[in-house]
Amino acid sequence: MTVLIENSKSGLPTLTIRDEERGGVSVHSRYDPVREATILVDRLNPMPDDIVVVLGLGLGYHLVELLRRHPKVQVVVVESEAEIFNAFKSRFLEMCSEPRVSFLVGIPWEEALCRITEFQLKSGFGRLKILRLPAETRFFRDYYDNILRKLQPATRYNLKDVLSCKKFKDNILTVGILDFGYFLRRELVSTFKRLGHRVHILEADTKDPAGKMIEKLVIFIKENRPDFLISVNHHGFDEDGVIAGFLDSIDMPVAIWYVDSPRMIINAFRENVRQNKVIFLWEREYLKEARKIGFEHVFYLPLATDEEIFCIGKDKQRIEVGFVGNSMLNPVDTLMNDLPTEARSLAQRYAKAFKGKRVLFSEFLYYLPEHIQEKVRSLSRRDYQVFEAALVQKASQLYRLECVKKLRGFSPVIRGDHRWREVINGKEFKILPPLNYYTETAAFYRSVMVNFNATNMQMPTAVNQRVFDVPACGAFLLTDHQKAIEELFDVGKEVVTYKEPEEVPDLLRYYLRHPAERERIALAARKRVLSEHTYVHRIDNMLKAMRRIFS
Repeated sequence: MTVLIENSKSGLPTLTIRDEERGGVSVHSRYDPVREATILVDRLNPMPDDIVVVLGLGLGYHLVELLRRHPKVQVVVVESEAEIFNAFKSRFLEMCSEPRVSFLVGIPWEEALCRITEFQLKSGFGRLKILRLPAETRFFRDYYDNILRKLQPATRYNLKDVLSCKKFKDNILTVGILDFGYFLRRELVSTFKRLGHRVHILEADTKDPAGKMIEKLVIFIKENRPDFLISVNHHGFDEDGVIAGFLDSIDMPVAIWYVDSPRMIINAFRENVRQNKVIFLWEREYLKEARKIGFEHVFYLPLATDEEIFCIGKDKQRIEVGFVGNSMLNPVDTLMNDLPTEARSLAQRYAKAFKGKRVLFSEFLYYLPEHIQEKVRSLSRRDYQVFEAALVQKASQLYRLECVKKLRGFSPVIRGDHRWREVINGKEFKILPPLNYYTETAAFYRSVMVNFNATNMQMPTAVNQRVFDVPACGAFLLTDHQKAIEELFDVGKEVVTYKEPEEVPDLLRYYLRHPAERERIALAARKRVLSEHTYVHRIDNMLKAMRRIFS
């Protein structure tokens, strides 16, 4: 493609584009490009709060006229060809730094659409107006027609008026689940439906840019009219807070249920703090941190079980001791390899000190020598987040390994990844492939005399999924003692715990020799789980909180 600047008959420069396949075209009037620009802007008639999207820049006569006549409008210029933008820049260099104008040059049309959407949100939901340079947009029809087709509906209405509506007005709710293929999706869908509510799922990808995600949300909300959206672990929200700002601006309530450490996400996503969000945390120790950064509505909501999956069966208890879980070597290696060399060395060294402490990482940092604290705090924000995750997960891996080794001598069966063989003796442990959580795990729990559990170090006080799933099957569980377990179960009567790994062998010997006591405790635990700790109970509590806040 060739871009030529030639004189029009009025003496003003015009732009000619030549292409071997499509021939040539004059982008502006060959007679009087200024008059042509005046006519184009006459047809527009924007309001001061409108956002004008200029499709096709040429030499910018229409842009200059637009800014002269409408000094308050915000403008987004989309130019598919960098050569054309350079020709414009050669004449109007100072306009390239005009604060009212954003230039999107030489990017795919899909990305341009996303950027326009983000601009619209940041500018307060102004109505879109389109100013098209006819000759150029016809010449590059494949590019501009796609943008035009997507944008035209937004020129006919105010997006906020279309998407906003009264929430929680009926007993039966419409729930929108943001699905990123993560844990809990199936449980949430099943539970909301069992409670009689309508459920719609928005499938998305964590790699989607904010603008693409907003485009999906607009269609989803317009079609389904949810009373609120629910996200697990804040999935679906960008670091800059664009999506959060969009949902807040249309008064869409959002429930965020954290079932993993929120520190790495919340601390990185501070732009996501909005009053339309309600944060539910499975670990009490994080409540203070979530409130500290600005979230107003923060609640404790432990994990639970789906009793339709984890239920009584006819499996015979043929395994003495069993553990379901991976070695954690792969996730730890991934995190460690993502750190600078010195930070990796520090994470590996101090993970040993963190093991077994049961405190938040932010508190643990104060245990370290001052010069080490300074090194950690001097890391970039991203490296600090990876450092925290790497240290906590390495400590968890070391703790899990220490606990699992205490099963030696009791014919233990491990269902997990093959890398267990790197850290424990395969002759003393039977290591089998991982189980499908939904179709195989319950049967395994039922076939084990003593199911063993060791809690991840990211949970100072909380309990994990296994504490509810195992007793729901009518199976017996031996777990480490977490503070939260005292309020969830009657310790000793409904659950048996160890406070130090050294206690494990004696406890195993005792309960393997006393099957009647195991059965009594397991059935008592199951009764407690079914009466208080299913997802029906948790979601019911979530909905009560959401109704109180948004009705």
